[in-house]
Amino acid sequence: MTRYVHRVGEGLGVGPESTWCELGDEPTAYVALEQHRGRNDMALVWDVRHGWAAVVETHSGEDMLVLAYFGPDPLPVSADVVAFTKRVLAGEPAGQLDPPVCAPADFGRLRQFI
Repeated sequence: MTRYVHRVGEGLGVGPESTWCELGDEPTAYVALEQHRGRNDMALVWDVRHGWAAVVETHSGEDMLVLAYFGPDPLPVSADVVAFTKRVLAGEPAGQLDPPVCAPADFGRLRQFI
């Protein structure tokens, strides 16, 4: 999973120090983006239930505000995640607003990214 997340970050121009992932019972990932919305930081987050989402961090103790979800495949190829994120950052229509109904990610598929 680490290599996969690093490839996404690299495609977005951020180094491995700006990425994080965990493969516990509920695998998650995070890519800090250099772009901002107002005074708020932006990020790309991943979880096994909803896949990738572009978010704005509020710094007010609230949950992150989701700008868009990638879609129903929780593990798309990294180039597709990068393209989705660039569209969101450019203010173009991308992904979907409602959380996708992802089938639980196949841990066999996750292993190929470890």
